[in-house]
Amino acid sequence: MMSHADISKPTITLVSFVSDAPTTNFAGTDSKLTLTFTVADNNDLPSATSGWAPVVTIDSQSATPGTITGGAKSKTFVYTYIVPSGKVSGNLIGYTVDADDAGNNDATRLAPAGDGDKITVGT
Repeated sequence: MMSHADISKPTITLVSFVSDAPTTNFAGTDSKLTLTFTVADNNDLPSATSGWAPVVTIDSQSATPGTITGGAKSKTFVYTYIVPSGKVSGNLIGYTVDADDAGNNDATRLAPAGDGDKITVGT
């Protein structure tokens, strides 16, 4: 039986990037930001129990997943970040998400398309 090489790239899709502030695209010190996205592939993704997870930064800081749900071909990840004191009003907070699959195919990086897709720090 002939096996087929995994050549398809996984896709990363943003679900939401929001603040717990009354206006979800605005944050103050100690605001909790939540980044939720899915990673999907035509083939089974590596298991989260094997230590596999996308590489995520929020505000240029490495982040670790809080929850992971889904099946073999699609997983939803939730990451949180607390805005530290000392953030200057007007700063923009963004994110990056990189992932690969069991065949080491890299997905296209997920990041805010522009400043309007980032969260603004205010006082």
